[in-house]
Amino acid sequence: MTSFGPDFGQLYPGDKTTPNPGIHNQDGPTGTTNPGSLPATSDQTKQVARTISGGVVRDVAVALGNVVATVGDVFDDAFNALSDWGTGVLNRFKAFFNGWFGGSSGTGSEAEVTYVIETIKDAVINGYTVSTFTSDTVAWPVPTHVECSAVLIGGGQSGSGGTGGLDGSFLATPIDLTGITSLDIQIGTAGNLSYVREANGTAHTGTVIAQSPMHGSSGGSTVNGGLFGLAPTNSLPGSGGNGGFGGSGGTDATPGEDSALATGGARGAPGNFGANGQPGGSVSAGSQIKCGGAGGGGGGQAIVVLNGGGDGGAGGYPGGGGGGRGAGWGGGPNGSVGPGAPGVVWLVYK
Repeated sequence: MTSFGPDFGQLYPGDKTTPNPGIHNQDGPTGTTNPGSLPATSDQTKQVARTISGGVVRDVAVALGNVVATVGDVFDDAFNALSDWGTGVLNRFKAFFNGWFGGSSGTGSEAEVTYVIETIKDAVINGYTVSTFTSDTVAWPVPTHVECSAVLIGGGQSGSGGTGGLDGSFLATPIDLTGITSLDIQIGTAGNLSYVREANGTAHTGTVIAQSPMHGSSGGSTVNGGLFGLAPTNSLPGSGGNGGFGGSGGTDATPGEDSALATGGARGAPGNFGANGQPGGSVSAGSQIKCGGAGGGGGGQAIVVLNGGGDGGAGGYPGGGGGGRGAGWGGGPNGSVGPGAPGVVWLVYK
């Protein structure tokens, strides 16, 4: 006979020799009852084993559940920490952009960060400081300097009917700021010129010191052997392409003009519905070479009755002209003209 050991005895109340009323085991051939002994084989023994193993499985399952919950909490904490870190980085990128250019328009985008880095690099080339203006600034304090030049590009014209808009032109010229303590910088929106004025307390009303040439003109002289721009005609933005018209036997659209550093937008092809012209390529305002963007492509014409023409492409930044709209056919609607790109102003001094 094998007695309950100490571990098994702990399964039941009382000591190990106390008969357990829940188990009546037959021991040996005589069939005598021996509640204090384990039989060699019995249904009750199997039940005890199942009870023990079931408890172990439950304990393991509970433990695993706790582990999974703990791991989940760790991942949640890590994700929240990562999200907080990402938000902090984004806010720092916004502050980076806003701190350099002023204002509060920064979004923290990769393009803005790249732009700021380019501008900082640009600002220290050859001992010059370059201040870049992409939006109106009505009271910019004039720094101490021995020479100063203004580089201006006006806003490109939007397309007009089927005709592409003219470029915003280019000017690079020395300016004399003797006795002037504050400047008013006005950036040309689509179809408008850019200006540098003396600030006088009321926006855009002071004496004009420099302004971008009329749209589509050849531009002003370069400064310092082309350091801040290419030859005057090469520094120009591109004008927009013309839209197509006249159906299948008509005149197809034309692409936007290239600039020195950007490719003109592709023309829209004629078709059942005219295809849209593509936007002109843009040039970063932080580029060392100061030049304009390319023109938008003209919209394609429709060749099926009652179908519409394509839209003109947008002018490339800065100063690119918008593409002309494509014509509908047989009563179909014309497309929309492409918008001109806004201009920019740089002040370069040392």
